[in-house]
Amino acid sequence: MIYHGRTFLSKVSLQDICQAINKYAFVTSHYPVIISEKLHLNVKQQDTMADVMMEEFGKRHMMVPIEQKQLHWTSYQVQNS
Repeated sequence: MIYHGRTFLSKVSLQDICQAINKYAFVTSHYPVIISEKLHLNVKQQDTMADVMMEEFGKRHMMVPIEQKQLHWTSYQVQNS
């Protein structure tokens, strides 16, 4: 479950969030979507989170090793991935 502490926001499942991102975020732009996460999870929970994201995003989920963070994508690569 995803929630923002000390607020009136309701809890939402990670899978529901990823499904919404996958359904709507790629409609109006073919540029990559950057998801910023603030995690308070142990390693097993992080693995589960990564599994959910990989399952929901499929080929749209780009995993880049930290040492390759300078990677630049062209719009052609994004459109054809």
